[in-house]
Amino acid sequence: MKNLYLTALLSITFFTNVFSQIPTLNGKIVYHTYSGYENWDGEIFILDLSDNSVTNISSGWNIDHEINAMFSPDGNKIVFMGDIKGDGQRNWDIFLWTIGGGQPVNLTPYGGRDEDPKFSPDGTKIVYKSDNDILIMDLQGNLLSNVTNTPNIEESMPYYTVDGSKILFAPGAGSESDIYSINVNGTNRQPVVSQSNYQEYYPITRDNESFFYTGWVNSFNLNDQVFLKYDTSSTSVYLPFNTTNANYSDATPAGLQYAILSSTKNGGKGGYDLYIADINTGDIWSLDDYNNNVNNAYENLGANYLPSGTLSLNKSKKRQIKVSLYPNPILQERALNIQIQDSQIQYINFIQVINMQGQILKSILLENESHVKIEMNYPKGIYFVKINQGDITHVEKIIIN
Repeated sequence: MKNLYLTALLSITFFTNVFSQIPTLNGKIVYHTYSGYENWDGEIFILDLSDNSVTNISSGWNIDHEINAMFSPDGNKIVFMGDIKGDGQRNWDIFLWTIGGGQPVNLTPYGGRDEDPKFSPDGTKIVYKSDNDILIMDLQGNLLSNVTNTPNIEESMPYYTVDGSKILFAPGAGSESDIYSINVNGTNRQPVVSQSNYQEYYPITRDNESFFYTGWVNSFNLNDQVFLKYDTSSTSVYLPFNTTNANYSDATPAGLQYAILSSTKNGGKGGYDLYIADINTGDIWSLDDYNNNVNNAYENLGANYLPSGTLSLNKSKKRQIKVSLYPNPILQERALNIQIQDSQIQYINFIQVINMQGQILKSILLENESHVKIEMNYPKGIYFVKINQGDITHVEKIIIN
């Protein structure tokens, strides 16, 4: 069925609107570059969208071939894969780096190939591939559980669902690769995208009901394309920025409207360049439009986006917003109470509830209230309550259990 759906879509040529402007985003994007996967020269960079600066954060680390980084939910750490510099083994380990700190910590120094690390939604655990299986450890490197135990099947690219109860991953390789979900305790292993003689891999959670993944055009055209899969649908959405004569991969959400991804489309500087695309209109822009030093002649891959609300929560020293939120953590379908100090009420404009993908779930305009009650009818996980007070923004993290 998906082939019929895809064939119909491929008959349409999508043109980028040359008059459209690159989206205005806040936050940071971490990504990596290398001249080739086997050349062992990967480096990790951060594009800070507050000032469009680009920083090589891996310069000076005692690590080789650092790739596939992900921000922690609170924005304080990065997890990635690499190899101890100069050991001559070219064997992957998982590293954790506190942003702005010294050398990263090797969480898996005991041998084997440890790859594809991803934080849990609450930031307390890391799921990763060890040799051929999916494992979970804490931030000290202590093994918590084996999610899978099928050593004869390669199982790669694990990614938590928004509520942290399941893991998406890709068992198999090449035309045998599919996408499965499994409970974190290893039960209820099920295929969610599966087609014979067709590669489907690299699932990345978008929100609580959908995820991106990469797949071939068809069994004859092996160019990678980006798809969107909803839990409630048996078919996948072929996204309109794809072109069948180029590769598109590694899509990560930037809110619900945009995806940051890598592509070999015409007009780039090297092999894969980094882009941001509108998943509804098909408009696509190079990240060079933010800073001309993002893309280069190397491969530019593995982007992960962190909304600004999860970074520095309040840099202003002019005045502070004095707010109490309770209870926190909170149970599903319970009311969150927000108490604002009376003397600050005149500055308050609105309150927003934002999920981990940067989606605004609720906005409330205030009219001199000192107490607001919000029903938290959302799935379990981490959310942010953003409070605007004139020109000052205050963000609080909320956990729903």
